[in-house]
This record gives sequence, C-alpha cells and structure tokens, in this order.
Amino acid sequence: MAVPRHIMILAPWQPISGDRAADFDRELQREVSPGHPLFGVQAAAVAMTGSRDDVLFELTGHEYPLAHVHLTWSQKQMNDIRWPRTQFFASWEDWVREKLIPDHDEYNLL
Repeated sequence: MAVPRHIMILAPWQPISGDRAADFDRELQREVSPGHPLFGVQAAAVAMTGSRDDVLFELTGHEYPLAHVHLTWSQKQMNDIRWPRTQFFASWEDWVREKLIPDHDEYNLL
C-alpha cells in the first residue's frame, strides 16, 4: 500500500514504506486496546509527520479507508480507548483537504 500517485505529499508530511512503515504498524497494534475503533483492523502506515507522532494508516476491512493516528510511543497497550487518538477519513481527497493542507499551511507559518 502506498500514497496514490495523484496525491502530492506536502511538508510536514512525508511518505513511508518498507521496514519503517512496519515499525509504525507494530506500534499501532501494541497501543490499541479492545474497544478502540482500530482494534483488530488491518492497518498499513503510508505517511508520517516529521515528529513521528502523527501517522496516516490505510485500513483494510474498515468502513473508512484512512485513519490519522497520533501514536503515544508507549510501546504498550493503552488502558483508555481514546488513545491513540484517531481521526478517520472517507477518501484521500478528504484527508488532503482536512488534514494535509491545513498541516502544511501551519508548517509554513513556523
């Protein structure tokens, strides 16, 4: 899974793949607990911010194809289903409009 060719990733976001993406996939699976909306969902990391806390996952078997997740990097299952914080997107275009562009605009103000 990867970012579609028609989507241009803008700073502070960057595409990820391979072993690096697998590290994010494993951390997500460690953090989600029963009751979390991503518990038991197949997720593959496709993009991240430079801070490494915010990761975009492409989902399989979920009503939404994309999830923006703020990982805690606790390396353990969270006791509160609100964590890791998750926002779902119905399409790549929704993610670009609602997350990528606002993050890019804010990044450019710094």
